[in-house]
Amino acid sequence: VDLFLVLPILVLTTIFARRGSLRAALIWTGTLGFLSYNFMIYAFDVHFNPLFLAYCAVLGLSFYGLIAALGYLAPDEAAKTFSPHAPRIPIAAVFLFIAVSSAWREVWEIVAAIRSGQRPPGIVETGQFTDPIHVLDLCFLLPALVIAAVLLLRRRDKGFVLAPVLSMVLILISIEVVTIILVMIHRGLTTDYRPAVSFGVAGALVTALLI
Repeated sequence: VDLFLVLPILVLTTIFARRGSLRAALIWTGTLGFLSYNFMIYAFDVHFNPLFLAYCAVLGLSFYGLIAALGYLAPDEAAKTFSPHAPRIPIAAVFLFIAVSSAWREVWEIVAAIRSGQRPPGIVETGQFTDPIHVLDLCFLLPALVIAAVLLLRRRDKGFVLAPVLSMVLILISIEVVTIILVMIHRGLTTDYRPAVSFGVAGALVTALLI
């Protein structure tokens, strides 16, 4: 997914963004956001291997690139680009639903583990000390979705920057999760395809709204 999908998107949007395309710049920024999220997991959750320095390099470049990109994008110009009929309320509703449902599921899993004196199943399966996905979601991604939704509902200019950027992050996360689950099913590591369906539906919906 990273090599054959994310990298081409990053290269193409870089070319068009340098030519002045705001759409390309927003997608490019969202792709950097996904890489920052994804390689944070690679750097902290994947067992040490010969690609560790590559993980660190991609994480550092993506993170600082994301900061630079968000500082470069002008919220007022982005807001002017979208038509009055842009699906502002549906996107805000989807963001809030994803944020609340994901937070509820992850917090429930964490609280249940704490009450039982056990570690969450995901941590037991991977053999790690904590689950970085819980940290990234609860501390960064899900709050960002809520903030973007509130800004959109209030017609704030920054919402029109965060919405497409976070939409791209969600789309790429959905594609990756669906791919991982399909590979696991093919290798006989799981038979539960329901997460692939839910992530696939969410990714397709966010894609339609972004377009």
